[in-house]
Amino acid sequence: MRQGEEERIVSGEFPIMASTGGALEAMWKWQAKGAPLVGLPGSSPATSSYYQLAVPKNSAHPNMAKLFVALMVTREGQSVLEKNDMRSSYLVEGTLMAKYVKSNNLKLQDPRELNEVFQKQDTSLEEELTRILLK
Repeated sequence: MRQGEEERIVSGEFPIMASTGGALEAMWKWQAKGAPLVGLPGSSPATSSYYQLAVPKNSAHPNMAKLFVALMVTREGQSVLEKNDMRSSYLVEGTLMAKYVKSNNLKLQDPRELNEVFQKQDTSLEEELTRILLK
């Protein structure tokens, strides 16, 4: 099953999904349509998603781009994300995600630890696969 195929779970084809890359967002999307879909964190502490916005060096209108970035971290900007993609940040008070984290008393993984995992240059898997394929 690929990401974005939650309808297959909702229709009963699968009783459970391991990860869709946004289980809570999928849950909110399908619950709004009446589906009995429940998303749960897969680890404790739960990992949290961070979506970054940046301004390219060669931007034609860098100040306007900076204003857009600033807008997106406001409650109003988060409302636009929620309406169109069911995504929001737990760091912005009043968002779906902030309410979910608070009401479920979730402890989230420290962002620095999460960053260290993504920044780690562990090539052992690549080396092992290369070794196997060269045999």
